Amino acid sequence: MDIVTLGKSLHCPSRRTALALLEANGPLRVGELAARVGVSVSTMSFHVSRLEEAGLTVTRRCGRTTLVRPAWKRLALVGVRAR
Repeated sequence: MDIVTLGKSLHCPSRRTALALLEANGPLRVGELAARVGVSVSTMSFHVSRLEEAGLTVTRRCGRTTLVRPAWKRLALVGVRAR
């Protein structure tokens, strides 16, 4: 992860909101995260992939759904607080 990737991943308000929700609630399904943020599932999937690319989230497939959780160690390392 470089500083540009980190900056781009946190520039979007929807991504910051998603990250704050994950920090507060722990792992969430992409669909649930999308509903809480107010975007489509496909849009949230895109946002989650950018957050994962920056190392801020980790995803895991569970059957037909994808679970997203914060990457706590990385968040602590870079000092990111979404709230």
